[in-house]
Amino acid sequence: MFDINATRKSFTTSDGVKLRYLEAGTGQPFVMIPGWSQTADQWHSQINHFSKSYRVLALDMRGHGESDKPAHGYRIYRLSKDVREFIEELDLTNAILMGHSMGCSVLWGLYDLYGADRVSKFVFVDEPPSLSNNATLTPDGLVQAGAIFTPEATFGTVVALAGDAEFFAVLYCHGMASIAVAEALAMSGDEALRPVLERAVRYSLAMQSPATGGWRYAAGDKGDTSQLGWQLMLLSSARTAGLGGFESAEAGARSFLHAVSSGRAGGLAAYRPGERPGAAMTAEALFCRMLLGMPADHPAVAEGIEFLAHTPPDPRHPNAYAWYYSTLASFHVGGPQWEGWNHRLQAALLPLQRRESSGLDGSWDPDPVWGGHGGRVYATALAAMTLEVYYRHLPMHRRATATAAAAGRLGR
Repeated sequence: MFDINATRKSFTTSDGVKLRYLEAGTGQPFVMIPGWSQTADQWHSQINHFSKSYRVLALDMRGHGESDKPAHGYRIYRLSKDVREFIEELDLTNAILMGHSMGCSVLWGLYDLYGADRVSKFVFVDEPPSLSNNATLTPDGLVQAGAIFTPEATFGTVVALAGDAEFFAVLYCHGMASIAVAEALAMSGDEALRPVLERAVRYSLAMQSPATGGWRYAAGDKGDTSQLGWQLMLLSSARTAGLGGFESAEAGARSFLHAVSSGRAGGLAAYRPGERPGAAMTAEALFCRMLLGMPADHPAVAEGIEFLAHTPPDPRHPNAYAWYYSTLASFHVGGPQWEGWNHRLQAALLPLQRRESSGLDGSWDPDPVWGGHGGRVYATALAAMTLEVYYRHLPMHRRATATAAAAGRLGR
């Protein structure tokens, strides 16, 4: 859903990999390199701002975003060489280079290989001095080092850099598959599914951080809002299927949500604590808060819905993930805003479905945000789940009304 005033272009590296990039503005070159698992679109605000004074070029690294995803070339120095070839291909001189997170490492590699040739300035954004924590660091030392991974998680990252992204996907996949098992048990009453679900829930609970209440990739990771949503949906679905004992985990989740919240009423949310709020994470956090019992008339809910109203579905900038959680949040809040959101959603989403005499008929193309990671199955599954929200779920605001009415009848 990013509104980026830029042209999408591409060039091909010396080993035959097509890399995509965004270009906007004129003047001194300003090259932006995103972090691991991010895309050029992460720079949307910077592109729109700096393109007024610079020639801005934001690159999707190989394996990222809209660039090719070969099975080779994922060492830092190869990524650095890609940037050098990009600079030479466009004949850039006196360039400003800015990297974020792992993008900083790519720029350090570039400097190590080629010095400051063709470069006027390096800008390094949010690169931790130490990627992995270890037993020799004190709690204060961990904060100062900025370590975000356990040693096990670091190993998984290295494996993923070799082209295997299973480490980053496994807990997402576990959550989604377990939700399906929970819903099947709840609807069918097939007791053969109960031990499967119990094991799945135990695994999710074991992966939650005892310190922050969040989930991410490995056991004990500090957590992010994206992962939190799928795990809380699992616990909610498991409770519907008759399981319980999640109070401690849900208390931890509330603590994590508080840490990522901002806004006058706490209704906005970021991906991780300290980061800027965005539409997708605000929608997901809003849905999670309602799963955890926040009523639809709470000020934080109103603030979140107001924020989402400023980023309605736009077919020019599809974002399957953000649209799914925004639709969930809007539906469960209810009221006139839901009717308006659903109308805009269907107007944007339905025309994007493929209608043709081929094997792609009925599918949705991968979007430029996360579609490159999930592919056509991901895009089509999320589109279908988004469209069926209002007949798969009983709105939580109605559940609360029904519960209150039942309590009133019991009290008479």
